[in-house]
Amino acid sequence: MVSEIDEVVNSILKSIFDAGKEAIVIGGGHNNAYGLLKGLSRSMKEKGQQEIGCINCDAYSDFRRLEGRHSGNAFSYAVNDDYLQRYLIIGLHEIFNISQVMDDLIHNKKLQATWFEEIFVREEITFQEAVMKAVQS
Repeated sequence: MVSEIDEVVNSILKSIFDAGKEAIVIGGGHNNAYGLLKGLSRSMKEKGQQEIGCINCDAYSDFRRLEGRHSGNAFSYAVNDDYLQRYLIIGLHEIFNISQVMDDLIHNKKLQATWFEEIFVREEITFQEAVMKAVQS
């Protein structure tokens, strides 16, 4: 069912982007990010533009294993399928993420995180600085 939803979202969003419009997507699950990124990427590639980046403000990375599409791995599939070249997460919780995600953040150059604890607990960086860091990456 998730694959079917991915294709519906991809098709609708691609037609919006092909028409030169921007989309504001409100609601739905994180799983919808894959179809959205796929539609944007396909439209951009047809126009000769390749690089897609995404900033996600979330406690969870939604970058779990490639084990069949579900709401916890939309971004890992988008990176794997070359629809997403940079994935930046702001507010990721250090204690809520599995070791595989932590390993990916260390070893995958397409990924970058600013931790919730860095911003709001240890106050090493402000939220505004985290956003600027992500935008400039």
